[in-house]
Amino acid sequence: MHKNGVPPSTFTFSSVLSTCGRLPAIQEGKQIYDRIVKSGLLSNKVLQTALLDMYARCGLVDDARYVFDEMPDRDVVSWTAMVAGFAKAGLMKDARRVFDEMPERNVVSWTAMVAGYANSGEVSAAREIFDEIWRKMQCHGLL
Repeated sequence: MHKNGVPPSTFTFSSVLSTCGRLPAIQEGKQIYDRIVKSGLLSNKVLQTALLDMYARCGLVDDARYVFDEMPDRDVVSWTAMVAGFAKAGLMKDARRVFDEMPERNVVSWTAMVAGYANSGEVSAAREIFDEIWRKMQCHGLL
């Protein structure tokens, strides 16, 4: 795209950041970040979330937290990405603190907490979260 003079879009940048996070390829992700800044798209919530997710998946939770803290407009996806990042790093106290602050949660948020606790060997905490999900589903008539 770049060689052909086609400017990358928000979708292109977010897709590449996602790939960098899965590989992990932090150097390439940082190069993409530089391109995002130069393009003037850094204020885009989707790109900010993709960037924090990439950092978290690469184990750079402090960088992910910085991006998260600087986001003026967070949604359930950005909150969940931060929770999942802390959980993946085994930082369950931090994951729980962010989880408890979330204005809304979805099934991915809850799953990140259960999996994080289970992967950290905190089975009773995982069970507590699971039971809380169950209670909420019953209260809302979803079971």
